[in-house]
Amino acid sequence: MKQLTLQDSSGNTITAWDFGEVPTGEQSAALTITLRNTGDEPLTGITASISQGSSADGELRVTLAGIALTAVPASLPDLAPGAGHAGTATFIGPSVPVDSGTLRWTAS
Repeated sequence: MKQLTLQDSSGNTITAWDFGEVPTGEQSAALTITLRNTGDEPLTGITASISQGSSADGELRVTLAGIALTAVPASLPDLAPGAGHAGTATFIGPSVPVDSGTLRWTAS
């Protein structure tokens, strides 16, 4: 089975995260994340990107395998079963009360 899972620093699956209240223009503390091959087959053709939830000035920033992700899908190295791409996620506080961003990934 082919499966990619986003995990926190303890190895728990992340389906969403909340950076809490981040003051306007300031950056949150970095969250340690890993995009891990939790399946039993090698994964190739891995891409990842982020999209911002609104046109507000809040900004999700994610780095995986040393690559700073943007809205344009970036190619990530292949992953053997159990291997992962370590990275971080931060959020720049928006001037509106609530803003969001989404991390997306695909593999073959």
